[in-house]
Amino acid sequence: MKTTINDALTMGVEAHRQGDLSRAANLYSAILDSAPTHGDANHNLGIIKNKLESKSQAIPYLKAAIDSNPEVEQFWLSYINVLMADGQYINAIQKIGHGVIEGLSTQKASELMDIAIAEHKKENK
Repeated sequence: MKTTINDALTMGVEAHRQGDLSRAANLYSAILDSAPTHGDANHNLGIIKNKLESKSQAIPYLKAAIDSNPEVEQFWLSYINVLMADGQYINAIQKIGHGVIEGLSTQKASELMDIAIAEHKKENK
């Protein structure tokens, strides 16, 4: 019996929840081999890349998740938070503006904007 993309995603999410990040990453990568624009697989792999490797390796996956489905607020939150954690405050501020147009709530955008501006000011003192 062949594993479907939905089956692989379910298994990946379960492995992710159980802390088996290597297995989860392999499952998400397998999904992306056949469906490179799969939003959830890109997002979840980006989260794992951020945790295990680097923010710079996570960012393209998180961006791809947004490109595939910009209405998903969680994709925006993850992407912007990783940009800020990487010190990319100006980029994050720009993305917050784009996010509001696409799928980011104004309340979350306001919270993120306050953090990004404060951190940018701290960094540039």
